[in-house]
Amino acid sequence: MTKICLLLVCILTMVCGAACAAEISVQDSVAETGPGVFTIATDEIIGTEGIGFRLSYDPDDLNITGVTNISDGIGGYVNYHADDGNLSVALIFPGTVTVPAGEPLVSVAYTTRSSEPRSVLMRLHDSEYSASYQNLDFARESEGIFSFRKVVTDTIKNGTWSARTPARYRYEMVPGAIVHAPYASNGGKTVFLSDLAVRKCVEGSWVAVSPANVSVAEDGNVTLSGDLGDVAKLDLTFTGRVSGDVNANGITNSADARDIARHARDLSSLDEMGVFYGDVNRDGLLDQADAREVAEYAAGILDEHFHQRS
Repeated sequence: MTKICLLLVCILTMVCGAACAAEISVQDSVAETGPGVFTIATDEIIGTEGIGFRLSYDPDDLNITGVTNISDGIGGYVNYHADDGNLSVALIFPGTVTVPAGEPLVSVAYTTRSSEPRSVLMRLHDSEYSASYQNLDFARESEGIFSFRKVVTDTIKNGTWSARTPARYRYEMVPGAIVHAPYASNGGKTVFLSDLAVRKCVEGSWVAVSPANVSVAEDGNVTLSGDLGDVAKLDLTFTGRVSGDVNANGITNSADARDIARHARDLSSLDEMGVFYGDVNRDGLLDQADAREVAEYAAGILDEHFHQRS
């Protein structure tokens, strides 16, 4: 999942025995109701022996289930304690190391305690704990909003994306959180699901948001405009294409097989999206094998997942 900066705080780390301020951010949140995970990263820190932080939150909203050291090539070990709405973490390195900017350091597993989307206020507190013989301190107190989603539909994850069912991801969320288009993966490639329909819940009733007030940028960032002041929840549906639909007409048929075959023989060229959705066997190539499978699907020999019909 694309990185979403949900919390920015300032901490102190130990650099060659002296305290040094650094920024830490929460990244890669699954942001769904139920179980999920987010990662912690910092800006560049040169010559540090450890990093520590403590967060507090409403335990009625969130349950922290584990913290894991995921620092790539740095190593070390992590100590943590989660109890009654407080999470304290100390990451101790095997020696003095340099942490690259944006390097994921720890992953935090959680479970939400509600089936409905909501925002959880997470606060960073001044604190001190021992990392070996060093002390790690926060520079100041800060806070941020951590928003969770209620996933309604995910055809990619549940395996229903096929020649009949488009790639689709739909969820409910509370207004105010950062929105980023999800992506579909196929054959080692990824594309954003950029066709977005939005509804808003106002006083218990769902109303469509005008497409003129919804935009998805090339980098996947979503902008919602218009009056959202009285909105309790938002319903967002991101939709891609059905598998095999290289000409973007909404169906997979013999015309797609023909276009794939022409692309494979260099007689014509499909765009990036066509190449992505035409790779029905998901081997990372768009070739005659894909053209054959799409043709056999169109003829009724293969099912919508391009498997032999039983």
